[in-house]
Amino acid sequence: MGKIGLDRLSYFIEKHRSAMVKNNGIGWDYSHTTKRGIDIIAKIEPMMFYNFLEPEENAQLSFIFALNDFLTSGVWPEYAMIDFENIKGAGEKFEKFMESMLKILKMRRIKLLAGHTGDYGNIEEGISGSISLLSVTRKPRFSLNRVKKPYKVILMGNLGLEYRYFYERLNKLEARTKITDLSIERYLPFLDNKVYYVHDLAEGGLARALLELTYVLGHGFQLHSSHLEKIIALNLPVDKAVEVSSSGAVIVIANSEYRIPLQIPNILLEVGDSDVLLDGKPLRPKGDIIQELFKNK
Repeated sequence: MGKIGLDRLSYFIEKHRSAMVKNNGIGWDYSHTTKRGIDIIAKIEPMMFYNFLEPEENAQLSFIFALNDFLTSGVWPEYAMIDFENIKGAGEKFEKFMESMLKILKMRRIKLLAGHTGDYGNIEEGISGSISLLSVTRKPRFSLNRVKKPYKVILMGNLGLEYRYFYERLNKLEARTKITDLSIERYLPFLDNKVYYVHDLAEGGLARALLELTYVLGHGFQLHSSHLEKIIALNLPVDKAVEVSSSGAVIVIANSEYRIPLQIPNILLEVGDSDVLLDGKPLRPKGDIIQELFKNK
């Protein structure tokens, strides 16, 4: 799936636990630490730059993908740190990308805390440095530490919106998907104090997210095609839709009293034993199929 396997990831985390903040581990979209009464929430994410997208689109997507994981804490970021690595042959388009990113920060009232620019001459299209978002004034509203039984697990949003967005842009089709559809910001007003934990569905999609949750919660999940088909945003078979990057959708763990507004697509996820099952069969993801789009472009 592009990400390191959970067993190997767990090995490295435990081996080097003394070099990491406590909540930097499996199942966490962000990191949180407290030092001398100061709370720090942080998230780092690679930035993207594709020639088939406009510089402004690349900047918006790069920001949204980092923001999604940060917002799973329930807190708005205050600062950003950015490493701008110049794309080979991008020229003025890359400068427009940089300027667009700084305009986004200004509009969102996020201050650039530190920045770096590089022109190494060998950075290929698709990746362009990294962005880190931080807050230093508040504790997380949502976290794995808050989860308590009994609880329910809910999938909010549509599977495959990110895939549909890139498919439409690559093939120059009339876009049904807006960049803002890929942001979880619109869910924030509906995430109240009955919510314990929020998890973004990025690389690896629903399958990877549930495998991570199985690892930290100690139980599995049972998925049913008849339920999932209601929230798939494109014409993909269910076994593919569950493992495609689905930014804009989230998994929410909340108490039994939590209710979701009717306008938000959602399904209740059934808790299982020790594995993630799709129609009774173990789910063994082979890779995030969104990569197929870029290989064939």
